[in-house]
Amino acid sequence: MKIALNAISEEKIQHTFFIDEQSFEKMLTEKPSSFSLQEASLECSLSKIGERVYISGNINAEFLVECSRCLTLTTAMASDTFTYVFIPVPERWENDVELSAEELDVVFYHGDIIDLTDIIIEQINLLVPLRILCRDDCKGLCPLCGKNRNEESCSCEASLGIGGFAGLKDFKIKSKS
Repeated sequence: MKIALNAISEEKIQHTFFIDEQSFEKMLTEKPSSFSLQEASLECSLSKIGERVYISGNINAEFLVECSRCLTLTTAMASDTFTYVFIPVPERWENDVELSAEELDVVFYHGDIIDLTDIIIEQINLLVPLRILCRDDCKGLCPLCGKNRNEESCSCEASLGIGGFAGLKDFKIKSKS
């Protein structure tokens, strides 16, 4: 996803990128294990003032992820906005350079091309939900036999009290009054 600098002017130009599962996997050096991108669309506006390039827009993505309770594959949608400032790599770039606070908010580019691949990967990774449920009333997996409680019931005793707080079941607090 590269854009030539001479194609960007002071007036904002609009670009839309569509990313499917195969093209996203080609961008990556390693396939993520926690999700699978189904599709994403990135709408952005670009403008240039001097050597600085300003990019802002929004991203919408659809993921295939495992439910946090029952591990069933489910679809999740997410969207967000983003803003980036690109500046050319300084001419005197030494191996060990301390960046100022202003420079921490920018992305460096080299040459006459801006490559958006890294920011697209970053934005998609930031959108992945940390915890997703297949449905609001997901019953999860039985902690004893491992059956999916949404699909079938099991004969395991729910009252066994197995768990970290089972010993507190009969704990009583004496009041001071």
